[in-house]
Amino acid sequence: RNESIENSYFYTTLYEGTGTGKRVGQFLPLNEVKTVNNAIRFEDGDSNTFTKTPSADGNRKIMTWSLWFKRGNLGGTQTLIGGGQTNGIMFQLNSSNQWYFYDNAASFQVTNTYAFNRSQWVHLVFAIDTNQSTDTDRFKFYIDGELQDLSTWNAGAGNQKYPTLNSTISYNTNSLGMYYGKVDATQAPLDGYLADIHFVDGQALTPTSFAQTDPSTEKWIPKTFTGNHGKNGHHLEFLNSSSLGADSANGYNFTATDFPTR
Repeated sequence: RNESIENSYFYTTLYEGTGTGKRVGQFLPLNEVKTVNNAIRFEDGDSNTFTKTPSADGNRKIMTWSLWFKRGNLGGTQTLIGGGQTNGIMFQLNSSNQWYFYDNAASFQVTNTYAFNRSQWVHLVFAIDTNQSTDTDRFKFYIDGELQDLSTWNAGAGNQKYPTLNSTISYNTNSLGMYYGKVDATQAPLDGYLADIHFVDGQALTPTSFAQTDPSTEKWIPKTFTGNHGKNGHHLEFLNSSSLGADSANGYNFTATDFPTR
């Protein structure tokens, strides 16, 4: 019988042993396929800012960020997510191109032990739940769906690799701005692209909420998020250059300043 193969992918199996490969398989539907066509470009030599300050505090112990990221220039400390102050939350790449995560209020400071120099698009998820009794469950970092092992990373002096139990994160509060591309209005600018940003207030989620494996290519691809973004949550898709900060989840729009038209 004829069936629609829209949004379907051919899952292949390779059989070898005769000197040539043979591929057989069946069509498997992907019902939540999403195309991401737009991104925001940050340049470290520009004076742009991308920020908003919540009107009220949200959940400051449980939260998730999901975004797609592509590096531009390497070197120098570069910020993906900032909490609006020097001692606030920072998700960065340091001058050695290593991942660096910090939040003073949670006594949390950790740096990885290898350089991240990948130039292609990658999917990043940062999930925090400081209520978890097991420290490794309080902060999780994923690259293209793979949980990173922070036990092999280095903790900063006087700090630990995971947030303190029941600590309050320096983010999602009406006293501090939420920033992408800088710590605050001036510090540690990003050079690169961000796309399809989700911030989920009040839930610690896994990457499969936002992306999935394409069975035809084994590549990690976006999918539509069907959950609730929560009180101060947002979804930034950058669909219109004249309103880069438009939030399609809750309408809590960001202010985008000094981004040139490209």
